[in-house]
Amino acid sequence: MVKKILVLGATGSIGTQTLDVVRRFPDRLQVVGMTTHRHNQELAKFGVEFGCGKLLITGRFPTAMRTELLREFIAESGADLAVNGVAGAAGLMPSVFALESGMDLALA
Repeated sequence: MVKKILVLGATGSIGTQTLDVVRRFPDRLQVVGMTTHRHNQELAKFGVEFGCGKLLITGRFPTAMRTELLREFIAESGADLAVNGVAGAAGLMPSVFALESGMDLALA
């Protein structure tokens, strides 16, 4: 069975290490969504590499709008597991949204 992974903060240290693990186990892990705050070119590259069309660049939106977009993005991802590599307080709400959506949550 393939585990569907949502990588929050995909271009940061935790996110890129998570993607390294997915590269090692492509028969067991599938990336179904990724976010970044501002590294859009790197995120686009990862999207192509992992065949993942659900990408969100959060830094393009005001905070209030970002919160609702993240909630929808996470809820609609279809992920089994969210790996949250978003640092500090900014990572709190995405964690809550993942748990509210019924998925497992991995934190660094």
